[in-house]
Amino acid sequence: HPYGWPTIGWKSDIKGYEAKDCATFYKQHYAPNRATIVVAGDVDPSDVAKRIQKAYGNIPASKKARAAMPAMTRRPAAKEKTLRLSTPTPKIAMAWHAPGYAERDHAVALIIGQLRTGGRSARLFRELVHTKELATEVRAGIAPFEHASLFDISASAREGVAIEKSRTAIEKALKRLRTDEVDATELEKVKNRYELGFLSSLETVSGKAEQIGFSALVANDPTHSFKRLEEVRSVTPADVLRVSQAIFSAPPTVVLVEPKASTKAVHA
Repeated sequence: HPYGWPTIGWKSDIKGYEAKDCATFYKQHYAPNRATIVVAGDVDPSDVAKRIQKAYGNIPASKKARAAMPAMTRRPAAKEKTLRLSTPTPKIAMAWHAPGYAERDHAVALIIGQLRTGGRSARLFRELVHTKELATEVRAGIAPFEHASLFDISASAREGVAIEKSRTAIEKALKRLRTDEVDATELEKVKNRYELGFLSSLETVSGKAEQIGFSALVANDPTHSFKRLEEVRSVTPADVLRVSQAIFSAPPTVVLVEPKASTKAVHA
């Protein structure tokens, strides 16, 4: 799946780039028929159209066909890998396959991430960072990509604390999401916070343009951001339970990161 590669390639790829490779890529992909232009503000549409025609009209269209997107194949078994890197404390990242951005269940998954780690009052953040002091940070979320991608949760252990303690807490939190409906008041709080953030993003002209452009590119619908707001408003405790079961019942992919060398004791 193409999402398995960084946008600009791996370090080994980048080292092999030549000027002609970059020029060829530019001609194939950076063309008017591969671009989206968003104009927001107090403008004259006919004047804008003339300006765009003048700026882009003589640039040839790209003839390279778009590659077909392969289906995301669910992993039949859990996969885990431990890396030793230059990091002060251990870390963990867990990921599951999740819906593409335009699907309504993506909105539900977005709320699930906020329920557990969105803000200091979110349950998992409060438990790991403040109450039990197991981690210095914890985050969860779903990638805002056009095609099916990943829901991931990551945490950084507090100095002297084993990362497995954070892992156990995360697994227990996900199990609760799969078995018990979330509190309706807690859910409403998270939905209200999302709505406030979305409406705040529309306060500026550039914010409006960004929402329109993102929706056009990722959801193939310039108005999708407003549909997303309605989707979020309609999320119920039953939706959270259903989508949690759909995502987290599958085995995760787990990456554990341990410091290369540590002279400090870790309390198991």
